[in-house]
Amino acid sequence: MTRTLYWDCFSGIAGNMAVASLLDLGASREKLRHGIASISFSEGKIELIIEEKMVDGIRGVYFNTMDDHKEHSGHDHAHAHAHEHEHLEAPEAGFIKHEPLYEHDHQLEHGLKPQDHTHIEHSHDCHPDHESPHEHGHEHHHASHRGLKEITALIEQADISKSARQLAIECFRVLAEAEAEIHGKTVDEVHFHEVGARDSIADIVGAAICFDDLNISKVYVSPVHLGSGVVKCAHGVMPVPAPATALLLKGLPVVFDSDIRFELTTPTGAALLKGLKAIPL
Repeated sequence: MTRTLYWDCFSGIAGNMAVASLLDLGASREKLRHGIASISFSEGKIELIIEEKMVDGIRGVYFNTMDDHKEHSGHDHAHAHAHEHEHLEAPEAGFIKHEPLYEHDHQLEHGLKPQDHTHIEHSHDCHPDHESPHEHGHEHHHASHRGLKEITALIEQADISKSARQLAIECFRVLAEAEAEIHGKTVDEVHFHEVGARDSIADIVGAAICFDDLNISKVYVSPVHLGSGVVKCAHGVMPVPAPATALLLKGLPVVFDSDIRFELTTPTGAALLKGLKAIPL
């Protein structure tokens, strides 16, 4: 039986949020771990974090990579970016509904409540302009100036289903096209920075694995909340949404949250919506 997924993006969407929502719906954790472990990263294997969490008394699934988790909680960060920085109820009658838990990485680390929403997952080479007390010295070191060809080769060699492989490659393809248009380059000339890092690759490939495992044939999406403010990028300070996010969300209804001065939807999350051909509701 094929299923229909509904993503309620009232709190935006990021790569790890998407994977967590699909795991909470029952996607196989074993398939996810096996598939990600089979990606031949030059940096070595990547460790995944999958945990049950409680936020304001509501249970949900938390997903992240150890790379990204350390980066956000270790305060001894190092990143080198350029353009990319990542719940549902039980299936019923083939229709899956999911409302993302308010879960970008820092919220649980710092005991934040949903209304505090003061951190966004990095999935592009743009950094949120931190106005919260927990400032970071981000100088990210990701071995990751990979282009679409390199990322496609990694996905092609991974031990995942043909369908998951096609979905993941499609998400990276639409992202590469957006970046190429923004920078006036060809798709082959685009080299991802943060999105080329293995944590972002794990988010997109992980979402594709879970999507395929749940046998989802169609995705509907609510209006997508963007947040507001600015993000610091390799190219300077840019307004939210980041350029790639804005381009990828073209055709979908969005909500600009002037009272939330952070990025809610990342380019990785937007690439998933575009690559999975989400239909607005």
